[in-house]
Amino acid sequence: MPDSLGFLDAVGGLPEQLADAHRSARDALDGISLPSAQDIDNVAVLGMGGSGIAGDVLAAVANATLPVPVVVLKQIRTPRFIGPRTLAFAVSYSGDTDETLRMAAGALDAGARVVAVSRGGELESMARAPAASLPALTIAFELRTASLLGYRPRLDACANCGNPLSPERLFSPARGGLVCDGCAAEGGTVRLSADALAGLSLLLSRPVGEAGEYLEVKRSGEILRVVEAFLKHQFQRFQGLKSLELLRSLAPETPELVA
Repeated sequence: MPDSLGFLDAVGGLPEQLADAHRSARDALDGISLPSAQDIDNVAVLGMGGSGIAGDVLAAVANATLPVPVVVLKQIRTPRFIGPRTLAFAVSYSGDTDETLRMAAGALDAGARVVAVSRGGELESMARAPAASLPALTIAFELRTASLLGYRPRLDACANCGNPLSPERLFSPARGGLVCDGCAAEGGTVRLSADALAGLSLLLSRPVGEAGEYLEVKRSGEILRVVEAFLKHQFQRFQGLKSLELLRSLAPETPELVA
């Protein structure tokens, strides 16, 4: 069978491709400070599909020379061993791979050193974001993940019955969004401020990477508490994220629980 696509030549040229990739990576990382081997316990490559295969290649090629293990993660959850002594490479060509974004957010939250490898998208936005905006980005990631799983908070009509919303801006974590006066009478609702509702709407409608641009940390505490309550009702194992502790400490006030 003829090799019309030149596959054999491509395989035969793999060593040269790896050498070229090594030179390109070295040039891209020139001037960037990476931790020394004494400061890390493991290297993690976070990626799906072809991006994950890049991690497999790294593990195979560098296994005999690296003083620490290389772990390739092709999933959505960040393992507990990822921490401050981890050097993580989040790899996504588009920069919008949801599993990679979720793992990268988890790695940052765990204190890992994260290197983003992407041509753009939300992964690049997250990598370039100032440290002060990371809490807002984390909230946005959690909301996006919940939405992708079918648990998007409803803000346009009563989340329970579909009737017009209460003018009091009453949010029910258990019912999954804003509710009407009739459903609010059953209790368990939180009264949102106008600013918090506007911020929540933006988090649900704007790109995740822009969250730090319009959601100020000092105004995020109210949204944080509502989002965490919502996630805890929808996902029984949700325990909150360490990077959100900053928002808790800066929250000027607690949303009013309506009996």
